[in-house]
Amino acid sequence: QQHLTPAAQPTMAPSSVVLKELPELKGMKAEGGLKKGVGDAASMYKHDQRIIIYPSYLNARCTVQEGRKIPKEAACVDPNVLEIRDVLEKSMKLPCEVEDKSYPRDSWQRGRVRVTLKKEDGTPIAKEFPTRKAVMIEIARLIPKHPARQPGA
Repeated sequence: QQHLTPAAQPTMAPSSVVLKELPELKGMKAEGGLKKGVGDAASMYKHDQRIIIYPSYLNARCTVQEGRKIPKEAACVDPNVLEIRDVLEKSMKLPCEVEDKSYPRDSWQRGRVRVTLKKEDGTPIAKEFPTRKAVMIEIARLIPKHPARQPGA
């Protein structure tokens, strides 16, 4: 058996040993730059401020557990993304975009609508619809009047 000198023996750092900080990180901590979301990549990312509306949010046949977000009395029966888009663009004059995405609670439900509700400065585009709930209630009120739902259409 060979006896190794302490300098030649491999050592494992115990868990109580604190690793040295990198000098460039030390300066960032002092400036408050090591916060979540602050950094080169994070500061360049702009969060999408549009709201998302899935048809299940407005469907009177859905329960709250299944995804309905407005009162049953205000909801409409079986809305689809094309009706929601038409109501938003033509009746409510709100910019929107249809996306082919699945609703997480019901993967068979395809499609969602992204609606721009506020301007860049945070003020609502339409003063009569300041919140997402107000927008959803108004969409559900107008969908039964949609031309595709009228008899003989």
